Amino acid sequence: MPGSGIRFLDVITNIVGILILLVLVVGLRTQRSVHNGPDPQIAEEARVQDQLKKVTNAALSTELKCSATGQKVGNAHNEVNFREGERAWLEHGDCRGGAGNRGATGHILSTEGQRRLRYAPETQ
Repeated sequence: MPGSGIRFLDVITNIVGILILLVLVVGLRTQRSVHNGPDPQIAEEARVQDQLKKVTNAALSTELKCSATGQKVGNAHNEVNFREGERAWLEHGDCRGGAGNRGATGHILSTEGQRRLRYAPETQ
C-alpha cells in the first residue's frame, strides 16, 4: 500500500512541528520571567525570614549569656557566704585547739582553710 507511507510521514511531521512550538513557548516564558525578575512578594518573605533567624539567634545568645551571668552571681554569693563563715570561725573559734574542723560558731572550715591554719605562723 503505497498511500500508507505518506500518512506515517505526515504524522511524524506534525509531531515534530508540535514539539518545536512547545519549545518556543517555553523559551519565551522563561525569557519573560528572567527579564521581570523574581516575584517581589517571595523576595520580601525571604528577607523577613532571614531577619527573623538573625533576631532569634541574637535572643538565644543573650539568654545564654544571662544564664551564665546568673550562675556566676550565684557562685560569687556562695563564695561570700563561705568566706563569712570561715572568717567567723577564725575570729571566734579555737583555731589551734581540739575543736576539729569546727569553730565556736559551728562553721566547718574547708580543707584548704585547714591547711592554711596548720602552716600559719603563731600569733601572739
